[in-house]
Amino acid sequence: MPYNMQITRLFGRKVVLFCITLLLTFLFYNNVLVNGFVLDDVAVITGNKFVKQGIKGIDEIWQNDLFMGIYGKKTDIAGGRYRPLPLTLFAIVYPLFGENPFPYHLLSIILYAVASFLFGLLSLELMRRYGVENEKALRIAGIAIPLFIVHPVHTEVVANIKSIDEIMCAIFSFLSLIQIVNNSKKKHFVYSAIFYFMALASKETALFLPLLVFFINEHARKPSVATFYMLSFVFYFILRYNAIGNPLVIKPKYEYDDPYLKYSFIEKIPVLCYIAIAYLMKILLPVELSYDYSYNQIPVLPYLSIKGGLSIIVILVFLIMTIYELLRKRLTGFLALSYIAFYLPVSNVFMSTGVSMAERFIFLASAYAIFIAAIIMVKIFSSYYQSFYYFLVIPLILLSGAITYTRNRDWKDNLTLFKADVRKVPMSARAHYYYGRELWFAVNAGK
Repeated sequence: MPYNMQITRLFGRKVVLFCITLLLTFLFYNNVLVNGFVLDDVAVITGNKFVKQGIKGIDEIWQNDLFMGIYGKKTDIAGGRYRPLPLTLFAIVYPLFGENPFPYHLLSIILYAVASFLFGLLSLELMRRYGVENEKALRIAGIAIPLFIVHPVHTEVVANIKSIDEIMCAIFSFLSLIQIVNNSKKKHFVYSAIFYFMALASKETALFLPLLVFFINEHARKPSVATFYMLSFVFYFILRYNAIGNPLVIKPKYEYDDPYLKYSFIEKIPVLCYIAIAYLMKILLPVELSYDYSYNQIPVLPYLSIKGGLSIIVILVFLIMTIYELLRKRLTGFLALSYIAFYLPVSNVFMSTGVSMAERFIFLASAYAIFIAAIIMVKIFSSYYQSFYYFLVIPLILLSGAITYTRNRDWKDNLTLFKADVRKVPMSARAHYYYGRELWFAVNAGK
């Protein structure tokens, strides 16, 4: 086949894939467009003085902690918050649309479709790298991509405008890996390193991405290539340090802002393992979704408790299986490693996130868990795949989409969200406080 024709066919397939992801995204997220600003949107848009300055505020955005724009001072939130790229995007949009939530929600949906499309491209590139035959690769992609799009645990990421930082981090992380999975030219590593910096500037979740690059492509281990990623990280670190200072000395004063403030790392190991399993369960069974998992919802567990002991054993088994799959050079091993790499920055292992867990935190890592699930399903049902797809996968996609569509409505406004979620997290002081405060506002507003 002539080279030009190959390029045309490849481009055509990508266009079709993007159109499908865009269609599915709008199909299951269109009701987000009628929602207002909710929860942390005030911190990054409506109450952020740097964002409201538009283009003129971008310089301040890159030189300050995220919360400086709303509080006028640095906060004592563990590690600080440095997300200059999403705030820059908001600063560009704000002069055009002001405090009309519709354009921001539309932007969120479009960016989510782009992330889903790139997840699809990365999936195909990885399967090509690991020699998965074309028919099998298409079957796996046919399950993984739509399940990723409609997965209910992603509703917070799309419905809460602030979580565009999660989506942008995913977009640039996917782009960084796509560049080098099947390419070894130096320019691709340069592009990959640039996307790595942009992912970090969106959110810290991408911190360990270079480890995946070094694992998947042996050329990345050369000092001349590894330097690109080191430069990206150092540049980001300098900017972050200039804006926030030493993240290790920024510690909250109260358990309300860090559920495990009084405990040592050794004491936290059982509950950290339990939370890691809770995240996997949210991906496997996304029910009772909540915006809040803060203080007193998941208490510290003793080593000898059933939950604590079993959690440690399960995580050890998971790590052993990951190592085994990596040694066998299987795709599932790399995907499990990717899940771990994107989970660790939000796991409370290295630095407190301020909450026990959050559904938005698992967004990027969930892509690889869904990918693994698709591989397992195709392997089990390969003999009668067509029947399996029509009678199990499609109903699963529709069910997940229905849960997502319904959950989107909870994010209409603060009162609707807090009312819907307070019953799901009865031990959350924050959820009760927020709901009570919003009721007080509603009464005083005559609603």
